[in-house]
Amino acid sequence: MSWNAQPAVDLPRLAADDVVYLSTLQLPDATLAQFGEVSPRLHVIQQPCTTADEVPEELWQKVQVLHTSTALPDPAIAPRLAWVQLDTAGVDHVVRHPIWTQTAIPVTTIAGVSGRWTAEYVVMMILAASHRLPQMLELQRTRTWPTFAERWRRFLPADLNGATCTIVGFGQIGQAVGELCVALGMDVVGIRRTAAESGPGGWVTVAGPDELTAALGRSDYVVVAVPLTPETRMLLDRSAIEAIKPGAMLINVARGGIVDEAAVADALRSGQLSSAAMDVFAGEPLPDSSPLWDVPGLIISPHVSGFAGDYVSQVGALVTENLRRYIDGKPLLNAASREAGY
Repeated sequence: MSWNAQPAVDLPRLAADDVVYLSTLQLPDATLAQFGEVSPRLHVIQQPCTTADEVPEELWQKVQVLHTSTALPDPAIAPRLAWVQLDTAGVDHVVRHPIWTQTAIPVTTIAGVSGRWTAEYVVMMILAASHRLPQMLELQRTRTWPTFAERWRRFLPADLNGATCTIVGFGQIGQAVGELCVALGMDVVGIRRTAAESGPGGWVTVAGPDELTAALGRSDYVVVAVPLTPETRMLLDRSAIEAIKPGAMLINVARGGIVDEAAVADALRSGQLSSAAMDVFAGEPLPDSSPLWDVPGLIISPHVSGFAGDYVSQVGALVTENLRRYIDGKPLLNAASREAGY
């Protein structure tokens, strides 16, 4: 069953084995109905909000399954809470919350939902830079038609065939990026916590963190797709940026705080980096006073690389399966690790 919970609504009497699912998102009715079909024991409630204070306390007393992005209650007011399904791929925004630090309540994510779309974003930026799209748009803005010699000098594309792309963070998103880069003829190096002889299908080299500096030194493109954890914060600091092969491109689709933004700006100004694309920043939204807006060679996007055209259907399928697993007492998909921080 399903209903919209408001402070004045009388919640139904629950049987001992009933399960109350609360969504603080704005999901379509069809998706909520899909969840409700998992079990007659499951009560599906939706109350769109961004903070836990917007949910009546009497409802928190009954919720066992919470589907949210940011509305996390104090464990004391949600005594029956047994599982949190985040509507984000990362958990960096919840790792200081009491639910994470003071309980063992499972927290799952939607990691993988945006993999293909994020990979396409990365390739879009690689192609835009290699074919000088920003420079073309500037010519259009100024209504300028260069001479043939100038066009040849400024718009000869970079050869992607045989170029090396290092992907820092080789999980589901990193592997999706790698597959598309290989299709373009690029050599791919994936950096992850543990090295391996080869990646999926043997089409990529997988290296450990101790090989990051060496990999950066031979990279024509560097893609940052690693989760933000204490271990990865400022992973690409100034020394790492300076270690990147001269003339390379840097693309960050992970989180702000992993990359030293000032160092990237300096590397672009000096020409050490030819270009960069940043979708995430340490402070969001990026203030209009930020000097990053005016850095030459930097493409800025407003944290959109993870937007997925089939988001609703993918999330619906993932959460439906996890609800089935929860009802049946089976392990949940995409469970985040408190030890690893993601």
